[in-house]
Amino acid sequence: MSTRAAPIKDPDATLDYTRSWSGWLQTGEEIVTSEWFVAGADEVLEIGTDEYAPTSDATTATVWLIGGTEGETYVVTNRITTDNVPPRTDDRSFSVYIGQR
Repeated sequence: MSTRAAPIKDPDATLDYTRSWSGWLQTGEEIVTSEWFVAGADEVLEIGTDEYAPTSDATTATVWLIGGTEGETYVVTNRITTDNVPPRTDDRSFSVYIGQR
């Protein structure tokens, strides 16, 4: 378990967060699907859409987070599936605290 503090996100900010999977992927393996999920006390922290929609490439996945309730901590999870045969699927999560800097 990581001892890093959760990043702080202002409730009015729209920010991008990128997860690198390069250290986990096998040589030549690439991400083919990436999904994002948010869990928290409420549903105010949203995953972006349209020009803020999540993206991914061969080794990274990026999500844009919008809103959030000040004083709350949310868990953001990225689930990827790879082009390995058979495909491998894994989740990685991080926390985001909503507050003023």
